[in-house]
Amino acid sequence: MLLNKDGWLRIDEGECGLETSLGDANERFSNTIFHLFGENAIYELIELCRANGWQAFDTGLGPGAGPRQP
Repeated sequence: MLLNKDGWLRIDEGECGLETSLGDANERFSNTIFHLFGENAIYELIELCRANGWQAFDTGLGPGAGPRQP
């Protein structure tokens, strides 16, 4: 896991990874964008969503993986 000074977090898991902006530490936020890298990155994102009770939404496909949706 790598966090740079601009608040971007990158998680690499072998052949795949994801990147997201954590924003300003002093501000609350209700959504973020994940950049996925590699064929299996979607599975890492699904596990992250399930672990945090988040809902994933693909603007091209509509609502997707979340705590109760595979």
